[in-house]
Amino acid sequence: MARGREKLLMRHHPWVFSGAVGRLEGKAQPGETIDICDDKGRWLARGAWSPQSQIRARVWSFNPDEQIDVEFFVRRLTVAQRLRTLLAARDGLDGYRLIAGESDGLPGITLDRYGDFLVVQLLSSAGAEFQRGTLLAAL
Repeated sequence: MARGREKLLMRHHPWVFSGAVGRLEGKAQPGETIDICDDKGRWLARGAWSPQSQIRARVWSFNPDEQIDVEFFVRRLTVAQRLRTLLAARDGLDGYRLIAGESDGLPGITLDRYGDFLVVQLLSSAGAEFQRGTLLAAL
């Protein structure tokens, strides 16, 4: 990250804007998961690289030990499902938003549940769309 631009990430804001990018070490394809470091090389987050967007990275995780793989998506989906199951049961619902993007730690992903059916909308071609196969395997 550019010097002094890490403040939002330090507060767990899930986006890295273009002006905050200092440099990219190596090559990353659009949507590929990258490590995000401050200007001194200290690890801050792991996110999806989006070189054409004003939002250059969408953060998947602030945990350096967490890999972005099927198990990652299973964990995030499980946490969201537990919460929504309680709310749905309380209110007698069989249709609800299971994943609401960044608020559930899955940027660019919207997932609605209608009874036994799931409807997925991937709103970020570099990131959510890149992880489509991994997300579907987790579902």
